Amino acid sequence: LPLDQLSANFDNIADAQTLSPMLLESYLNAAGAISRLAIGEAGAKNAAIMAASIVGLSDDALMERLKAYRASLTESVAETVED
Repeated sequence: LPLDQLSANFDNIADAQTLSPMLLESYLNAAGAISRLAIGEAGAKNAAIMAASIVGLSDDALMERLKAYRASLTESVAETVED
């Protein structure tokens, strides 16, 4: 990250700070990459379930399998909470 600009030898004066569009875009790109790393596998599974839900709107067999999968997830959570 670049150093903050100084104002009267202080680097925490808001009026002296600037943020170029290029630097802002770099921060946003970094935030996106970090959030993808933080979400990890769970995010990929959720995306797959959402995609299956959309495809399942026109495929009854897929929708039934998806309902069964969701029910098994619910059951596994209930068993974990009871333990």
